[in-house]
Amino acid sequence: MIFTSRQEAAQKLISKLESSGLKDAEFFHLTPESETMAQFVAGHFQKKTRLLSALITKKEDVPKKIVIIDDGGVDAEEINEYTDILRKKNKKTNIALAIAVIAAQEQKRFEEFTDQLIYLHSEPLFFNINQFYQT
Repeated sequence: MIFTSRQEAAQKLISKLESSGLKDAEFFHLTPESETMAQFVAGHFQKKTRLLSALITKKEDVPKKIVIIDDGGVDAEEINEYTDILRKKNKKTNIALAIAVIAAQEQKRFEEFTDQLIYLHSEPLFFNINQFYQT
């Protein structure tokens, strides 16, 4: 266990995001499981979070700066799929991934697929997202 709760991890992500230059970005999450964490983070910056798939399926402009917030349940292949679609819609979009935990072997791939990777813990023995949270 690394975090007592997802809220604790979200608070730590906020600290890193405050110094990242992404305060003016739009915030998104990928899954219902990561929505609560994303709401907590986005709320700190007086922003709302939306499901990223909703942006992709609608015919709206892709924002210039996007932060995808996740608790660690997403893998690099999933991020790659989303970033490919986003970049087809707007090549100039800056895509950041703010994620609590990542599998160490996927770190380079996350870095390839995003413009900025913000993470709290890189784990060489990543079996399941629940191994990092007490609750």
